[in-house]
Amino acid sequence: MKTLELEVLSRLETGKGFNRRLRNEGMIPAVLYGASKKNFNIKTSRKTMTVILKGENENVIITLKSAEPEVNGKLVLIKDWDRDVMTRLPLHADFYEIDLKKAVRVKVPLHFTGKAKGVAEGGLISPIVREIEVDCLPTAIPDFIEVDVTNLGIHDSIHIDELVVPDGVTKHYAENFTLVTCTIVKEEAAPVVDPNAPAAATEPEVIAKGKKDEEGETGAAGAKPAAGAGAKPAAGAGAKPAAGGAKPAAAKGDKK
Repeated sequence: MKTLELEVLSRLETGKGFNRRLRNEGMIPAVLYGASKKNFNIKTSRKTMTVILKGENENVIITLKSAEPEVNGKLVLIKDWDRDVMTRLPLHADFYEIDLKKAVRVKVPLHFTGKAKGVAEGGLISPIVREIEVDCLPTAIPDFIEVDVTNLGIHDSIHIDELVVPDGVTKHYAENFTLVTCTIVKEEAAPVVDPNAPAAATEPEVIAKGKKDEEGETGAAGAKPAAGAGAKPAAGAGAKPAAGGAKPAAAKGDKK
């Protein structure tokens, strides 16, 4: 059974601003909940949590060390945590208090071992899931569960109900889902080209310039305006008015 010790401090303040200041000081906010039925807001070293999470210690039992009597000495598991998407550093952690005499439900990674016989036939091993949920006492949590793929042939699979787990560990699942399968690797056939076939005629690409207006029309950059837009008036437009008539209105785009 793996065990670690972790120094924690109580925290009274909450909120994004306070949490940001904590991280700038090298700490991260955390929450403790579980068997005691009472939640505690705590904080701990960001550097220490980074080391723990990098060491594949997700299911390690941690003994909390604190000046607070209600927190000191509690045994916990890391239930959940958040990471920064860019730096991958922890932002927040949830600790779950455990009772060594009561079963807990945890996720355990799968390790795929052996060389499948289907691989020699051109197959490819394809893991479907990388971890499963199990119920067991905290002292019986396995570091990982082996999945032997040696007997997998082409199109064969291993399902959750076939998986052998250590004594004292119970698999938790509702459906008999697939853990790993051996699939055939298909090569794409190159297209057959008829050397006597005539070459397909290609049309030149027409590149429209300018912006599209709201109606989706495209105007050529630098093109001459369409008739009526700043063009000379048609015959009769702009001629001397008939006697008694008013002067015609200027065409759109004409200089005033």
